[in-house]
Amino acid sequence: MKSTRTTAKAYGKVALATLAMVAGTAVMMAACSSVKPPAKEYSQDRLAEAIRVPAGN
Repeated sequence: MKSTRTTAKAYGKVALATLAMVAGTAVMMAACSSVKPPAKEYSQDRLAEAIRVPAGN
């Protein structure tokens, strides 16, 4: 028969793992929400002439 202390220790580990997963998920969501969206239009002005797409394509 398991002792009460062993059972409580097991539940504590599960609670700690759950808390870590929830906290990790919250941190990841916060990090992803702070990323700026890319520009809507792409400009080739800063590219070398040799690698630019010709006009009209």
